Amino acid sequence: MNNPEYSPSKKPKYNGSQTTHFTKSRFLLDSATDRQKDKLPVKSLAYNPIMLGEFSLSKDRIFSNGATIPTIKDDAKLPIDLNDGFEDWYDSSEIPTLDVLFKWICDNNFVIDNIGLLTYRGLLKKIAVTKYDVYKNHWCVRLSKLYSTVIMDEVDTEEQKRKRRSESVQQKKFQYYGHKFEKEILEVEDDQKESDIVVTSKIGQY
Repeated sequence: MNNPEYSPSKKPKYNGSQTTHFTKSRFLLDSATDRQKDKLPVKSLAYNPIMLGEFSLSKDRIFSNGATIPTIKDDAKLPIDLNDGFEDWYDSSEIPTLDVLFKWICDNNFVIDNIGLLTYRGLLKKIAVTKYDVYKNHWCVRLSKLYSTVIMDEVDTEEQKRKRRSESVQQKKFQYYGHKFEKEILEVEDDQKESDIVVTSKIGQY
């Protein structure tokens, strides 16, 4: 990648023959088959991330290269009424996409040739806890290959959209509580919605 310029219309295009979808049900079936075949105990994997950089997004999803990592307020006051402000809150959260990560890659002229897998940590976690997910959350991922790098991003399925639309007031409150707690405890810029860190790591032998 030599001095690429980023725009949504110029992001790397994937060869259709190198793209596939992988669903939760297929994952469970393959996992069950592997366990019956191998009968090996589950092992913990070493995870030692190395920070490569950081970026942030504003409330309007404006990208900034580099980020102000939130810190705990010196004057944070406890206890906090987590219900305060809920009536005026609108949850605009979406399934994360890799657009902003590609933006960071392009802005920093980062070469991904030696990266085996490019994705968000949260997506790896979602897949890893599937077997233990008591809420039976549905997921679907899209796997593509750019040169030697596998790119994994999440597909926003109709089932996920339906589940978000049918959330109860209590479920929405639980989401708001995390937002409210961060707002009261952490020192962040007024327009900053999120801060992200880009890391590289081996997971187990991979």
